[in-house]
Amino acid sequence: AMDPCVSCVAGKYSGEEGNDKESDCTACLCGKYSTTVAATAESVCQECVAGKYAPYSGNDDDGDCIDCAAGKYYVNASQCSDVCVNCDAGKYLPTEGNDEESDCIACECGKYSTLPGMVNDDCVDCVAGKYSGDKGNDEETDCDLCVAGKYSIDIAACNNTCLECGAGKYSSQLGNDQEADCLKCPAGKYSSMTGNDNITDCVDCPAGKYSLVQGAISSVTCEKCECGKYSTVVGAGTYTCQACVAGKYSPKVGNDEESDCELCGMGKYLEEAGVCGIEGDSASGSGSGSG
Repeated sequence: AMDPCVSCVAGKYSGEEGNDKESDCTACLCGKYSTTVAATAESVCQECVAGKYAPYSGNDDDGDCIDCAAGKYYVNASQCSDVCVNCDAGKYLPTEGNDEESDCIACECGKYSTLPGMVNDDCVDCVAGKYSGDKGNDEETDCDLCVAGKYSIDIAACNNTCLECGAGKYSSQLGNDQEADCLKCPAGKYSSMTGNDNITDCVDCPAGKYSLVQGAISSVTCEKCECGKYSTVVGAGTYTCQACVAGKYSPKVGNDEESDCELCGMGKYLEEAGVCGIEGDSASGSGSGSG
């Protein structure tokens, strides 16, 4: 004869005989499921695997186990609630149902992200003037700055691509992102070196010389005061040469103190200022007004 007894449905079981109502069928607990009809033991209830959870009891299909959302994972099976953990900042995870931290994908070098639980690769580029060789950076300060005296125009740089400021220029700032951040040495100074990180790296033209040129790369730009003149100013960025006063003259160029102006000898005089005289001639005053 046909058995008139009704099977406990999938997701439930009963280890007793003589059951007289449906509620005698015991549901598999939350975090588990069973596909077996007329099951006789709790052992048919299978765990929802790690990376999934099931909040209800009596689940009859593994599809009742809900995936951890993208951007999250969980390492233990048989979970009854959404205990899924965010991937750390600096990582992302586009797929669902992940069961270990290593499933989280690190942001590439030259990038960072401050957001935990990120789903897509929304990692932010290190800006020009900065770089990072590490993966999985979780804050903007993980991007290293170009040092003073250098700059870089590269975005999302993995390597130190910082270039030196050219000769005749300097920069005391960190993280420069364009060549224009390299400032020209002021007039009256020069530098033949590259990568200068301070205005003090610009060398002064010596006394007796001046330079009107900004960004000079050589001492050649320092021009000597003409004969008949002198200048005591170091690093002169304007024309500072002063005339030897009347009664004095100098045949030399580049004089750096007033005493370089020679006195007219006894029995002689000179009415004009700024007179050169003839080198080797102790004397006379061409143009001395002596007649």
